[in-house]
Amino acid sequence: MEDIDSYTIEATRIRRSVVLYSELFEKESSVSVLSEQAGKAFSVIQRSMHDEILISLSRLFDTDCYKTKNQKYEYLSQRNIVEKYKASLTDKANIHRDETTKLKQEINIQDYRDLKVAHNDKPTLVSSSSSVKHGISSNKVLDLLDHSIQLMLCLKSSLSNQTEVSIPVDLNNKLEGVGNELVAKLRKI
Repeated sequence: MEDIDSYTIEATRIRRSVVLYSELFEKESSVSVLSEQAGKAFSVIQRSMHDEILISLSRLFDTDCYKTKNQKYEYLSQRNIVEKYKASLTDKANIHRDETTKLKQEINIQDYRDLKVAHNDKPTLVSSSSSVKHGISSNKVLDLLDHSIQLMLCLKSSLSNQTEVSIPVDLNNKLEGVGNELVAKLRKI
């Protein structure tokens, strides 16, 4: 079950990044304060966080593996964990799995990563716009991550035959308010 714990830790880390990104970069009032106080560093930080979140999401929901020479490297992805423990899927776990499948298709994470982040797509790179634009909403990404984390908790609970399980990460620490606090401090400068 170490894979379930590792996945949960990574999904929680990404969730916290999405919350912070949302608080810093999705409100005009925050963006104006950050632009004024951080200058050019602001756009570098925004783009770095944006790309890291998309690539990390893609990894969580990736396919089964990649092969090089005679080696096969399995991804730590929701798909692989569910495949490995499919005999332990409960009705509740299946609800979370179905919801993650639906949200992943709506968001289209893999395709977005392939076109906009992983490859040097010319229209994006030569654009005069310095801001990052996409159709992915933070709320949908947070829902996707929450359902995926709950799926892992259901699997761990089923595998251990317990209603409550311990995990190596604090799910209640969602980093909410940290970005707003930073913007408020910068506003006072």
